[in-house]
Amino acid sequence: TIAQIDSRQIEAKVVLDTAENAIFELNRPTVSHEPQLVAEGISNIIDTLDEEFIFRGRKTGLYDLVKIIIGLAKGAYILVGARPSMGKTSLALSIAANAAKENLTEQTGESIIFFSCEMPIRYLNNNLLAMMSGVNAKRLLMHSLAPEEKELVRATRPTFDKLSLVMV
Repeated sequence: TIAQIDSRQIEAKVVLDTAENAIFELNRPTVSHEPQLVAEGISNIIDTLDEEFIFRGRKTGLYDLVKIIIGLAKGAYILVGARPSMGKTSLALSIAANAAKENLTEQTGESIIFFSCEMPIRYLNNNLLAMMSGVNAKRLLMHSLAPEEKELVRATRPTFDKLSLVMV
């Protein structure tokens, strides 16, 4: 009925509003920024030049991207923009999957939550499964895979069973 549809829309809106607020909270500074003379800040950097670099960001699994942004820093807000159909969602899915795999490897106990307001979860899961198994996403969606490709897809199930990756 129309009332049920309306109630689902309200529930979805509440979920999206809550998620949006949580994302904005991530961008809130986690470190207090006390006033500091530039000379002091510059001196601190110069004084530590000989120390070994410690990677503190979350790995993306994409080496060239890590070189540019030096990992995903806690509290950083990174916006990816491009024209339609350029691979923004695929990039984000790849980063989310790699972060979930890193959590599994390092046993952090953290979950990765992937938000999409444009693409249905079934398509996101299909694209992720295709990405991780190395098969064509369109053929996977249309169930037109060769027997050996089906086996590649089935072989990914144990990995997905362990990952703490949530689609919203």
